[in-house]
Amino acid sequence: MKLISTLIFLLCVTFAFAECYDNHFDECRIERQNGKYGIVIDKQLAIPYEYDEIVPQHNCFFKVRKGRKYGIISYFYEEHKRDGRFPKEIDRPIALKKGYAWLYLSLACEYDKIEEYENQYLQISRDDRKGIVNYYGTLVLPCRFEKIELSNNFFWVSSEGLYGIYNRYGSTIIPCRYNQIELTDRCFYVCRDRLKGVYNRYGSVIIPCQFSQIECKDNAYYVTKGKYQGIYNLYGSVIVPTQYTSIYKEGGKYLVENDSLKGIVNTYGSTVIPCKYNTIEYEDGVYYVSAGGKYGIYNTYGSTILPCRYNSVRKEGREYLVENNGLQGIVNTYGSTIIPCRYNKIQQEGNIYYVTANGKKGIFNRYGSTIIPCQYDEIISLGHRYIVKRDKKFGVYNQYGSTILPCQFQKIECLNNGHYVTTRDKSQQVYNAYGALLENRTNMKVVFSTED
Repeated sequence: MKLISTLIFLLCVTFAFAECYDNHFDECRIERQNGKYGIVIDKQLAIPYEYDEIVPQHNCFFKVRKGRKYGIISYFYEEHKRDGRFPKEIDRPIALKKGYAWLYLSLACEYDKIEEYENQYLQISRDDRKGIVNYYGTLVLPCRFEKIELSNNFFWVSSEGLYGIYNRYGSTIIPCRYNQIELTDRCFYVCRDRLKGVYNRYGSVIIPCQFSQIECKDNAYYVTKGKYQGIYNLYGSVIVPTQYTSIYKEGGKYLVENDSLKGIVNTYGSTVIPCKYNTIEYEDGVYYVSAGGKYGIYNTYGSTILPCRYNSVRKEGREYLVENNGLQGIVNTYGSTIIPCRYNKIQQEGNIYYVTANGKKGIFNRYGSTIIPCQYDEIISLGHRYIVKRDKKFGVYNQYGSTILPCQFQKIECLNNGHYVTTRDKSQQVYNAYGALLENRTNMKVVFSTED
């Protein structure tokens, strides 16, 4: 009993659904009078007797013929009439028992053929040219093409050996003037007179049709014109102008080259390094450049760390050791000079630099402050103090560059308590660790002697 009730309910719903969507097309009657055909609905003449043939199609329109030419009469039904639904010239509804019907000539009898196409489209033909209309007789493609194919939701058209693309609503995506069109996942590649370009699926030009080669890679378009290359992004903006003989992606930037000179451009099209260097190498987070035998450094934002004027540049710890004309200096990673480039040799030990110039030695700290001026023949490190020698005489500096003992002694002995015993003109004196003179020598062990 429950099953029977359910079946009755479903039948009722189906019947109601059918009633709701009945467009009363089957009430149209094709009648003949004086050898011509017309259409009557509910005893009212909707289409006059002036056609040689009328054939109903798909329960929604009629294909009609006058002589040898074909057209379309459209049918529309509405239960409640709404003003302004149709243009005034065809807004002549026929009142039915329930609702209103419109029949009107939507496509004039001007075509040699009207044939079924795909997806509720009709193909029209005239003088060996083809076009497309929909079931409502609305012209989608004008009748001027030799061939039309519907593929990937686009109409591919051809005329006189040229190709174009329209969307399903008849809007031009690509005008019919190209020798070849190829569709990819995101765009159309076009070719005309051996030159190539790119359109997106909405008909916007991404790349103008003026390049001999286009390749999509690294989320960008690499283009070639003659011997020069350039790059467009996926939206058609120029990243790298077409003026370089080669372009390579390195990391997140482009290495460009022109006549053996190199530069760097970022992915936004901004020049990081101008194209004027013989070599560019990325190392330790910076770019080492060279031009004419000179070297310099840029950071990744294009700011100059070292101008390209040094004979050599190499990383020393956290800084750079630079050399020019046989003289060395130190520059930090911000491009600030720590030690000017005027020393024959610079050697880093811990946080200090030993420098040599014209046979004389000195010491700088890592910030470029002088600890010991470069005027000594020899410097001996004793932990937190330095023994210096000049003209066979000795002195002492502490680690901060303060003079503990002036450089005027023939001999200095360092004791294990931090004191000093000095000898000058065969006279000995004792000094404490801060350079203060003491009266008596304590009985301490000598841990270092300049005589050694």
